[in-house]
Amino acid sequence: MNKCFLTGVLTVIAPGTPLQLLAALLICTIYLLSVFKFAPFIGDRADVIASLTSGSLFMTYLIGFYESTAKHFMKVGGGKVGGRMETAIPESLLGALLIIINVIPLVFFVLSNAWHFAVVVPAAKRRGNTTNKSGKIASHSRGNLTVVSPAPVPSSEAEPIRSEISANRDIRSWAL
Repeated sequence: MNKCFLTGVLTVIAPGTPLQLLAALLICTIYLLSVFKFAPFIGDRADVIASLTSGSLFMTYLIGFYESTAKHFMKVGGGKVGGRMETAIPESLLGALLIIINVIPLVFFVLSNAWHFAVVVPAAKRRGNTTNKSGKIASHSRGNLTVVSPAPVPSSEAEPIRSEISANRDIRSWAL
């Protein structure tokens, strides 16, 4: 939905004006807060990466909003706003700032995956836990708690459950 709003809805909201960037900031803020609140991704690393990418997009729109309003006020006020000269961020600093802001999620992604495959997976193998093809740990211990991935239920054991569920039409399941 976020991508639909940022591409589709923004095309009809005052194209080329600061109002369009303000709407983009609002959409990014709502998405960023929803990622913080609901943590919709499976792992914590994915939630952090989603938050970082949303934050970098928010900062990019915020800098664009600042630049567009500063240029707008410079045109309207003849270069002076409130008795002082209004200047935008120098372009050399702006380019470096935008690159740094947008590279942060990529750097986190690379470093977190390097840490996972260099430290977490070998430690799990040393403890005797197995990993699947994607490198995810099938079972792992955290303190006194051991988390194990569920094993598939044989068809003969699942049949009584299926017949009981089909007898009760109120329960719906995609798994059975």
